[in-house]
Amino acid sequence: MTLPFPDFRKLDPRVDDRLNDVLHRALARDLDKRYRDADELLYELEHYIYHTGYGPTNETLGKFIRELFGQTSQSRIDESRGSTIILDRTTTSVPPPRHD
Repeated sequence: MTLPFPDFRKLDPRVDDRLNDVLHRALARDLDKRYRDADELLYELEHYIYHTGYGPTNETLGKFIRELFGQTSQSRIDESRGSTIILDRTTTSVPPPRHD
């Protein structure tokens, strides 16, 4: 818990300064320095991806992030099949952060 996070640029040459910053913020131990929620991280990643020349759809990326963070059930994700649907936010499926 006290070791610094690595410079991801040195671990993988494909990681640029901006992505390195996003990764460090996502991993920040201080909750006030971390992304508030998956939606904020989604926005940052989407902004990064579009500005580096790639472009997944909002639905595809949103679906992936919601699944990754457990913000909806797999059946709701499968049900969407690429269409835009409003998914309720849940907090019960995501364990609270540990402060070791």
